[in-house]
Amino acid sequence: MPTLAVKVTPRSAQSVVVGWTDTTKSELAIKLVSSPTDNKANNELVVLLAKQLGIAKRAISIKRGHTSRHKLLKLDILQSELDAFLELY
Repeated sequence: MPTLAVKVTPRSAQSVVVGWTDTTKSELAIKLVSSPTDNKANNELVVLLAKQLGIAKRAISIKRGHTSRHKLLKLDILQSELDAFLELY
């Protein structure tokens, strides 16, 4: 299963995948409306990515960074599907 490193910015004006944080394409920047309290931002992150990728929420899990802005997600999809999604950014 592929992994995806993301940097989350909670309490933003809208929930959106912004793009890569730098030219090395090491982390995908994502803005979320939810606050980081009570796991709200993590849940919104999973819902947003599941919708963007066209997969079930249960196919995304947070492997590392539950309480951090920097997270590592484990995705239950093919690497080629993830690569096709990431080419958009």
